[in-house]
Order: sequence, then C-alpha cells, then structure tokens
Amino acid sequence: MGNTSLIIEEAIASEVGLGNFASRHDLSHAIQLMSDSIFVLDKKNKILFLNEMAAHHFLLEDPGRVLGQTLQKAISMRQLGPKQLFTELAHHCHETQKGVPQQFTWVEEKDNHRPSLAFNVMVSTLMVDKEPNVLIKLVDITESKMLEWVLRSLAEIANHGGINDVIDDVTKLASDAFNADHACVDLIDSDDIAHSVSYYYRGIKRKNVSYALQDTPCKEVKESKSIHHFDGDVQERFPKDILLQEMSINSYIGGPLLNSEGAVVGLLVLLSEKRIILNHHSKTLFRLLSERICLEIERLLSQRKLQFLASIPHQDPNPVFRIQYDGNILYSNSSGREILDYWYKGSAKLPLKLQDACLKAKQKRDVVRMEMEVKDKMYLFTVVWIQDFDQINVYATDITELKMAQQKMRDLASYDPLTNVGNRQFFETTLDQWMEKAKKNKEELALLLIDVDNFKTINDTLGHHVGDQLLRNLAKRMSGCIRKTDFIARLGGDEFVVLLKLTEQTDIEKIAGKINQALSTPFEIGEYHLETGCSIGICYYPTGGQTANELLRNADTAMYRAKKNGKNQYTIFSNATYNEINSRLILLKRDLRQSIAKNEFYIDYQPMFDLKTNEIVSYEAFIRWRHPKKGLISPSEFIPLAEQTGCIQSLGYWTIQQALKDFAAIIAPLSDAKIALNIALSQLNDQYFIDNLCDSLLKANIPARSVILDIAEQISSLQYRHLDANLEALRSEGICLSLDNFGTEHSNVSRLLETPFDYVKIDHSLLHSLALEPKRSAFISGLIELAHKLELTVIQKGVENAEQNQLLKQLGCRYAQGFYYCRPLPIETLKIFINDYNNNYQA
Repeated sequence: MGNTSLIIEEAIASEVGLGNFASRHDLSHAIQLMSDSIFVLDKKNKILFLNEMAAHHFLLEDPGRVLGQTLQKAISMRQLGPKQLFTELAHHCHETQKGVPQQFTWVEEKDNHRPSLAFNVMVSTLMVDKEPNVLIKLVDITESKMLEWVLRSLAEIANHGGINDVIDDVTKLASDAFNADHACVDLIDSDDIAHSVSYYYRGIKRKNVSYALQDTPCKEVKESKSIHHFDGDVQERFPKDILLQEMSINSYIGGPLLNSEGAVVGLLVLLSEKRIILNHHSKTLFRLLSERICLEIERLLSQRKLQFLASIPHQDPNPVFRIQYDGNILYSNSSGREILDYWYKGSAKLPLKLQDACLKAKQKRDVVRMEMEVKDKMYLFTVVWIQDFDQINVYATDITELKMAQQKMRDLASYDPLTNVGNRQFFETTLDQWMEKAKKNKEELALLLIDVDNFKTINDTLGHHVGDQLLRNLAKRMSGCIRKTDFIARLGGDEFVVLLKLTEQTDIEKIAGKINQALSTPFEIGEYHLETGCSIGICYYPTGGQTANELLRNADTAMYRAKKNGKNQYTIFSNATYNEINSRLILLKRDLRQSIAKNEFYIDYQPMFDLKTNEIVSYEAFIRWRHPKKGLISPSEFIPLAEQTGCIQSLGYWTIQQALKDFAAIIAPLSDAKIALNIALSQLNDQYFIDNLCDSLLKANIPARSVILDIAEQISSLQYRHLDANLEALRSEGICLSLDNFGTEHSNVSRLLETPFDYVKIDHSLLHSLALEPKRSAFISGLIELAHKLELTVIQKGVENAEQNQLLKQLGCRYAQGFYYCRPLPIETLKIFINDYNNNYQA
C-alpha cells in the first residue's frame, strides 16, 4: 500500500539502467557514472569493481589495490565503523546468493548517539559475462540521520527549565552536530562588543569570553543579518582578526540571533581548525539551532530586563505591581492595573495560582516564575519576595508570541508539513490517548485506513511536484468530509487514517461513502485532469482490536478486501474474514518477491483472428502465477500486489523477455502472426525502457514490426500527454502500438488525433447485452467507423459466443479475440494448436 518499499533489484536496476551486462567493461563504465558507492563482488565475495565514490567514502587511496580482496580485508582496522559494516554485509551477501535480495540501514554512532556515518544498503545479484555476481549499493544518508538526531535532541532539550542550561545544551549540540572545535553564543552590546553567554571548546564548557566585532567575520553577520560561511580562507579574508590566527581557524559559520523586533542581539558562531561543510542540510540544521537559541535569548533578555526594572517599575511598559502578602496593592503601573482590574472584576482577589506563587516566593525567599493566561494573552509572571520591605514585586512579560513559536515547533514535530494534517507519530500518540479514554468511559472508536487509488501511477509519470499538490488536495477534501472533533493523519506515501469517536448519531458508512465520493471527483492541477479514488478499511474499537497495532492491522486487512472488491470501495473488518484475507495477503506479498527466481510464473497466449479470412494475425501474452501452495493466482489479485510492493517493473521485464523468447523459438517458425505485449504506464515512463526493448529484440533476432505493445487506455487521458514522445520513439523504431480497453471511463476520443497508435482494442464490457441494447451496437459501430477514418485497425476483445461474433461482422469489425475463438494457452499447448490450425486451416 502507501508505505511499501521498492524491491532491491528494482531500485538498483533503475539506477544503473540495465539488469545484466554483456561484459565487465560495460559494468565498470556504468557504475562509475553513479553518484552512490558501488561494489561488485564475485561469487567468493571478492571485489571485482568499485566506483570512485566508494573509494572516497572508505578512504581507499589506491582502489586498484583492493581488487580481488574481500571487503573486510580491503578496509583498514583503523576504520572500525566500516569494518563492522562490511562484516554485517558478508551475511547479507550470503543471503543474496541464495536468491533473496537484501536491504538494510547501517548507522555508526558516536557519543550521545550522534550519527557519524550512515548508509542505506541494497544488495542484489547481477549477471556479468553470464556469471552471477553480487551488486552492493550504499546510499549515503548521514545528513538526513544527523537532521533526525538534532531534531530529537532539541525536543529533549525543550523539557529543561533553566534558561542558561538550555542555551548551554543547544550550544553543545551545535558543536557536536558540526564537529566544531569552538562553539559559542554571544550577546552584542551597544559598543559592538560580543559577550559570550555559552562557550564550548571541543565539547567541554569553558569560561565565557568577550571580543570586539570590528574586522571580524561576525561583523558581517551582524550587518547582513544572514548566515555567513568561510571555508579554508577565513584568515585571508579577515587578516586583522588575530584570534583566527592564534586559534588556527580555517572554517567559520556564523548566524544572527534576532529578537522579536528583528534586531540582531547576538550570534551563534562555530569555528574549526578543519573544514566545515555548509550545504542545504547543514544550513537547515544551523537555522534550527539558531531559532531554538533565539527563543531562550528572548527569555534571558526579558529576565535581565525585569531585574533591571525592579527599582523603576513605573518606566516598564510591561505589567508591574507590588503587593503585600495579604493581597493589599501597594503600587501598579498602567498595564499592571489593567490586569489587576480584570482579576478583581471577577473575584475581588488574586488568582489562586498567583497566591500559591507568592507563598512559595516568601517561603523560599527566592524568585518564583509561573505562566498564566490573562485576557487571551499568555504572561510569564516573575514573583520576587522583598524581605526588607515585607512585600512582593510581580513582573509580567507578554510571552504570547514566544508560546506561539513554541507551539509552531511542536506542530513541526506533530504535523505532516506537506498536507498539514497529523503525521504518523501524532496519530499513534492520539490513538493511544483516545483508546485509554474510551476504555475508561466504555466508549467506541472507529478507525478508517484510506489508500488512494492510482496515486503511484500519477506520481511516477507526472513527477513529485504534481504528486505533492495532489496529496495536499486529497487531504483537504478528506478533512472536509469529517467533523471538527474527528482526527485525520497522513501515515506516509498515499496512505491516510481517520479516527472518530462514535455516538448514536455517528454514521461511519455515510462518512466513508462521502470520502469515496470526494476522492473520486477529478482533480484539476495545472494542465492535468487527474482521476483518483480510494479504498477504505474500517475497524472498530474495542470489537475490532484491543491495541493500536491490532486496529491498524485489521483495518489494513479490511482495506485489502475493499481493493479486491473493486476500486473506490470501503469494507468493515470482521473476525470471520481476518484469517482468510490476512494470511493469504501476507503469504502472497512475501512469496511474490521470490516468485520470479523460483520460476513460478509462466505465460499464456491467446490468438487474435481476422474475421474475414479466419487467419491468426497476432498472439497476446498474458502472465500467470502458479503458486506452489495456493495454486493459480488471478492476475487481478497479484498485479495490484506487484504495484504495491514495487515488483511491477521486474515482473514486466520478465514477461517481455520470456514472451520474446517463446515467440522466437516456437511461434515465429510456425506462424507469420505478431506478438502482443501488455505494457504498464510505469514501464513506458522508464527512461531505459525503449533502449532495453530494442536491445532485447535485437538479441532475439525479432523484427520490430512483429511486436505490438498494448498500452493501458489511461494514456489517452490528458494527464499522460508527456508520454507521447515515448510513443513516437517506439513508432520510429517500427514497433506497433495498440490502445487497450478503449471505450471505458478513461476514454478521450480527441487524444486519438495526437497519439501514434496503429490499433484500437475495444473493451469487452461493451459486448454485454449487445443484441438487446441498440445503443451499445450503435456505440461500437460509431467507434469502428471513427477508427477507420483515423486509419486505425479495430480489434474487439472478449468475444464469448457466436451471436457476438456475427454482430461484430455486421458492424464492420475485422479483427477479434476471445474465448469463443480460443482460450489463452500455455506455450506447449499453443504449439500443438498452431500445428493443428496450419494443417486444417482453409480460407
């Protein structure tokens, strides 16, 4: 479904561009072009090839020296992390050689779980010189893991109370994240002197320092109010900055700390004797750290301001008042009087929370701080016991904007930034809370798991920018179908979840129906007219599951049944169907990944006839799966699973190769007919598809004119206009093109004028009740006449009886296929059929 990952061979094949290599030279050339680290091992797990990126990542100064060695021997013992990685890789290589591709994530962590090196590792088999080898692809994800670590660390720091402690923790985090020798947070006074409030040297807190900004890079940071980065040339750029020379600094990163008015009040500075790289990821990290420090600096400045104003409260625009312990008011400024009037208007006394703070301040003889809302504003109240005067000073600071900023940070951790609905983490937290409350109050909940139909095809063919906009619109429509008290989240990809509290008036099926209807209404995004739908699995708490995992699992089972029943459906989970569906689903998903290697697929071929001459003009290839335990699995069941699990590309590639092999060896020597191959839109969108197909035809010695590609009818929609160039390229190679299943809901007749098709296959659904419904007959007749005028050959699919056959002849349809003429046959049976047909055929 929405969270499925790509099959490993698929991911590597799509990156390299080929599944097999005729020579080692071809392979060596291909991997050098890749941006990720690549190793190719022989069957003894010794290095055959590696690219420059692999040599760079693992500090191999002479890559040629390691050829013929195992990975463990190639890496120096000083590189303990990579040594552990390659030890783990040895196990995965062994599993891959058994025919089971591998994928895992490896992270090397330093102190405080800081990631220093991280890879997403994919291991697959690769044929070179007809010999099986192991292909290892290592995608560097260190930057993304570092970002996750910083966000997690910031969230933990947020729980601290003391302002200086928080600033220290964030400064230390900045030092660790950038591996900087020096890290400091400075406040700037009116004389342009920077005074550090937190300073770390190589991870250890040091005494604070002061320095003048003149002739330093920090001066440029302050004046420009922007982040500055100097890598390797900072001493040359600022020759008068003696400290840079004395500290042997080569790299500098500095950023401004702004107050609520946008003025620069301080700096975050990182210095290093070695290089500090500042790219998009690290710049984002630096901004996150700066923003967190800004919040605390604002609090720190407010605290200092309050301390200064203690002796002159009348000058403070913020609320200030002095009271005796019994509540008698001694003094207040104008803004303080507004708050007091508001309180006394309601109860004629101070709020109980403030009274408690006053008591604590007197007992502890110390400062007590508390937050409280007053007239839709949030204030930080600082309560100070003045022992000499036996009175209490109360200073209030409006922290409404600060609280909003903090809430924004929490929202970033709780909401999906693309769709602005809850994310998976927020959903899991909410579900646990709702279940706990429902259990206590004996209430019921409903969970709707929603998977968007057709999203993957749109995203793959039109690009992520269209897919992202579609996801935003989908979330907006779904939010409009539910109540304000309901909860919606995006779990990832094209998968959403809705959580509802049940009442007597709640009609879950009505809500599910509204979502189905809302998402099946076409979307207009730019020039594209996009058609989607959704499959919904519904599960109730507590009857459908007692835990969050059970509810999600059972909703997923119900959603699978909804997909199996047809697109844009919803299904309610019941225990009676769980074992039947879930066990089968798990088994098929697991086995599908290995089914090609286990030779469980085969192809049936169905002939297409010329109704005028009775000649066979082509054979259409249909893939079949014979499962060793479940028997023959319907394509309508395993094709959607292949799309969900990412196997569809490898499955399509195998089908083409096997069909061409059968055609060259058995069909072509016995018949002049063509071979028709079904092609998915995702295959057509693959930049290597045309080259691979032409290479396959050349190797099989099959003329391009002998091949017909059946393209899904959805390509006639305007949203796939960008694939027209690929169709033209196929036609220029001499390959014939057929528009499959024409006449369904996706039909766009005007697109026939723009697309270079040779054949139009009319959908079998139009044959139903053909003799009894004159409108159907007239419609097919019109399609045939239109196709003839456009010089297109018409083929009718799904002919099941003599009556349909006779009517098609009368309507002028020249070509047809279906069970009436011949069922799809396996290749050996087809061979017998062709021989019998050739011996007995009479025109």
